Amino acid sequence: MNKLVKKYFESHVVDVRDRLFFFHKKFLGSWQWSSNSESFDDYLKEIGINIVLRKLSRLANPTVTFLKVNDTWTMRTDTVVKSISVDFNLMKEFKEQTVDGRTLNSTFSIEQVVTQDSKTKVD
Repeated sequence: MNKLVKKYFESHVVDVRDRLFFFHKKFLGSWQWSSNSESFDDYLKEIGINIVLRKLSRLANPTVTFLKVNDTWTMRTDTVVKSISVDFNLMKEFKEQTVDGRTLNSTFSIEQVVTQDSKTKVD
């Protein structure tokens, strides 16, 4: 968060809409995942990704892009092998097809100006 925005938050009682405005400005755009960390491999293992796909994912370094039009968000994940795009609204459950082919029920929310992504496997 830049110093001006941080100072604004510290010195004013900020309306939730203002916080979301600043969050959107900071969050929208493209992000490069760092998949080389040990914690990333632990995460993939915990969500049930097999060893072969875990090793391949360490090479992928996906770019994730977030866009927003009105209340609809778009999250696009691009890798060398595959790209996936999903549209969603905050706080509304939706079905998501992951890059590795799993189908999940997902819900995105923003809590304390931090994004939270909740996923459950679809049987």
